[in-house]
Amino acid sequence: MKKHGKHTEKQDLEKHSKNFFDHREISFPTSKDEAWNSIEARMSEEVKMPGKTFRLNTPRLLIAASLAVLLSVAAFLRFYRVSYSSGAQEIALFLPDSSRVELNPGSVLTYHPLWWRLQRNLHFEGSAEFNVSHGSKFRVVSNSGITEVLGTSFTIQSGEKVYIVTCFTGSVKVSDPITKVSAVLAANEKAELKSPGVFDIHLVKDPLEKIENVNDYLTFRQIPLQQVLKSLELEFGVIIELPSSLDYIYTGNFKREMTIDEILSAICIPLELDYVQLSARKYRIQEASRAMD
Repeated sequence: MKKHGKHTEKQDLEKHSKNFFDHREISFPTSKDEAWNSIEARMSEEVKMPGKTFRLNTPRLLIAASLAVLLSVAAFLRFYRVSYSSGAQEIALFLPDSSRVELNPGSVLTYHPLWWRLQRNLHFEGSAEFNVSHGSKFRVVSNSGITEVLGTSFTIQSGEKVYIVTCFTGSVKVSDPITKVSAVLAANEKAELKSPGVFDIHLVKDPLEKIENVNDYLTFRQIPLQQVLKSLELEFGVIIELPSSLDYIYTGNFKREMTIDEILSAICIPLELDYVQLSARKYRIQEASRAMD
């Protein structure tokens, strides 16, 4: 009975299977092209993976990129620097704010011209006279000492074993970089750092006492042309007009024996500019193509 029962069950299974497949149609692609099209269609369908969905935030990316550019520009402005070395000569140079420095032989001065409007700091070693334009704090850092002013004239002698500051007008603050001890000098006072933290301060016997200095050159290095001309106005007692559109950056050296006409000509030719003398003490600089007869 059991053997017969198994045979009956097998017959019933085959019968049901036949009936199932007899009433079903299974379609297959009729060609290779249709098969590939079907596969590509499935491949192009969006596949959702379990877990978090990450989206790109375009505004945030733009802000991040802008900040990166701004930081790069700020770093360039902050750390770009220029240096002057007087060598065996004596030179006079002008800073971006028209402050004047007269370097004696063997002196070196370094500063950041593109950062100057924000911070008037420079590093100096040697011997020089400073005439500082009024403005923000003016700071001269030497290995031997630090000098801070707001607008005055003074001299500095800084070397391996010497730091002497003489104030002629206004006031200056001198500091020992090691002990941080400082002192404020008034006009016609001199301070000499005798030992760490110890300044010898006394009046200058002759108010005209200065470091003897006959400069051979007027030196400008990467200074706005407007500031160069302002410095020449002070040097020669003239007035020089310059259109605001001519916002050049200028670098050049001029012998002190040159006339104002010779200097203006030397400035204008490489910049393709021209200058016109309007009166005995007045000049105007303009584009060469617009020069007046």
